[in-house]
Amino acid sequence: MQNKTNKKIVYVFQGGGALGSYQLGAFQALNEKGFAPDSIIGISIGAINAAIIAGNKPENRLKNLEIFWERVTSSMSFSNLFFNFNNKMKNWADAQQAIWQGQPGFFKPKIWPNEFETNKTSELSYYDTSPLKETLNELIDFDYLNQKEVRLSLCAVDLESGDFKTFDSFHETITADHIMASGAMPPGFPPVEIDGKYYIDGGLYSNTPIMSILERILNNPNGRRNKLCFMVDLFSAKGELPTNMNALAERVKDIQFSSRTRRASYLYSTSKNLCSAITYLTQFLSEEAKKDPKVQEILKLSHTNSLEIVHLIYHSQQAELESKDYNFSKENYYRHRDNGYKDTLALYQKDHEQWLIDENDNDIHIYTLDEDLI
Repeated sequence: MQNKTNKKIVYVFQGGGALGSYQLGAFQALNEKGFAPDSIIGISIGAINAAIIAGNKPENRLKNLEIFWERVTSSMSFSNLFFNFNNKMKNWADAQQAIWQGQPGFFKPKIWPNEFETNKTSELSYYDTSPLKETLNELIDFDYLNQKEVRLSLCAVDLESGDFKTFDSFHETITADHIMASGAMPPGFPPVEIDGKYYIDGGLYSNTPIMSILERILNNPNGRRNKLCFMVDLFSAKGELPTNMNALAERVKDIQFSSRTRRASYLYSTSKNLCSAITYLTQFLSEEAKKDPKVQEILKLSHTNSLEIVHLIYHSQQAELESKDYNFSKENYYRHRDNGYKDTLALYQKDHEQWLIDENDNDIHIYTLDEDLI
């Protein structure tokens, strides 16, 4: 399917564990409306979703995403036997089932390590994630992925230095280890060794890599295409005041892992103002001065592109708990996917005509159903 716009289309997928099926619903809607990605940036579960999309030909992307989520969610829930009368207790029991039994095709419990015993860094976890590696190798065509049809960027954290690291298919060969490194949330999942360094979940540093988009735009003055960025978040910065301890823990988690769109907008506007200043000052340079190679490099910085951010945000449903990101019940999978699909269609209906305008006004525009977050 041909894209509806000449803009470069970028997906940004936030981390959020079991909430990640919301991104599946969003992708399904975007795919139906003709917005296939040129580039995808993902963290944690968002990295898994991103890799399955980038690592498959267009006709196989949705199918393999569905296979992944059908496999890693539980249809036989212990909670169905006892807790149908109480949704909060049901959600709690479903999350406990994931903790004690693991999830098929994803992770399984192992003998817990002694808290003070010396172990290999790669073994420091409560769960074995080898089932995930098998699933990724089955559902992702790594030969196709590394042909660079879709640029894939996966974000992780260097466990030793604490630095944010982006693995980029345009600069290195992506394997299942790179994907798993982005989602290696300690102490549940083990650090992943790549080229002698150990990496953990990128969400611990920044759960929404929107800054990577801005850096890519601002540091690449030769990239002249305007950008249409679909940012799919799994945690909302804004929420209701909690009235119990579990709700407080959920609110803290939402704040910790939500995106900072306002900050990104401010930084982009600041950079745009600097670009405008360079453009203005250029008129006072002589033609001879403009030929200086160092001056020419500076003048390139005066060129920016417009950036359209379509910001989709998952909001907790009634009776969801702090454990919502590790509640892998089939029921929640379908609910989150449906919400992602419906939210995307609602935002498309509201604003898609503005997305398609391709005027280079060197500005940032944000479209969302949550207008108070702009």
